[in-house]
Amino acid sequence: FFWETVHVMRWMKRCCTEYHALYGTYFLDHEITGRSLVRLNDISLEKMGIKDKAHRDDLCREILKLKLKSDILEMRDLESRGTGFSTVGMS
Repeated sequence: FFWETVHVMRWMKRCCTEYHALYGTYFLDHEITGRSLVRLNDISLEKMGIKDKAHRDDLCREILKLKLKSDILEMRDLESRGTGFSTVGMS
């Protein structure tokens, strides 16, 4: 997650359009990069000024989906390189 703030804003606009309009400036003001984005949680979002619990939950869910997608792509990359890593038998 080597995104700069501009990349986080693009992700937010694409995946969280409503929240981008409401909270985009919060992310800019706190200089949220890709590395800090994936570390955000309910408490940190509240400290940033996002008071609505449902909005924080939605944002946390979208961040989690982003992390999971990245993990899946990384696993596929490792498998394609023949690193010996295998998901066989994993459930």
